[in-house]
Amino acid sequence: MLRRSYTRRFGRSALFALATLLLVATTSPLSAQLPPPIARGTFDAPLDAVWSATIEALKGEGYKIREQHRSKGIIYARRTRMVGRMKEEEATKELKQIYQPEPRVGTNVRGMSEYYVELTARIRASEGKTELDVAAAKITAVFRRRGGVGAPMPVALTSNGFLEQELIQRVRDRLAHGPPAQTPPAQ
Repeated sequence: MLRRSYTRRFGRSALFALATLLLVATTSPLSAQLPPPIARGTFDAPLDAVWSATIEALKGEGYKIREQHRSKGIIYARRTRMVGRMKEEEATKELKQIYQPEPRVGTNVRGMSEYYVELTARIRASEGKTELDVAAAKITAVFRRRGGVGAPMPVALTSNGFLEQELIQRVRDRLAHGPPAQTPPAQ
């Protein structure tokens, strides 16, 4: 009889502890995830013009178009930057501009061989205008050991929204002024 009472009491307290832990874990700021940054631009231009301007803007920034589904209005693009070919200060400055560093980690490019950025753009007609949504960029840093021994170690970085907003602005500029003029070759 005493044993049954002890089991009930222990079961209730374990259930209470589990419920408390679940409540604390889901309301803790450490577990709260902010929604990814998304940029949106609305243009007084036909869908085809915004589509072309988006492709040109991505290519102008060094992105390679990986997939494009015009019927769905989706463009996937990727850009790779070789950190090993840059000065450490230059690479650090560039990364600080595009990603949200973790508070205790900061920005450290030592051992990083490259990083790549994947962007997804969605273009659609809406109420006589054309909307361009740019999903949060997926930024991946790749670290390698000296001499290239061992497998590379990819590390996901959190976008701060700069690249997404920059693409919207580049599309806006292209629609307003057309593509940038090419400098004629020197003779």
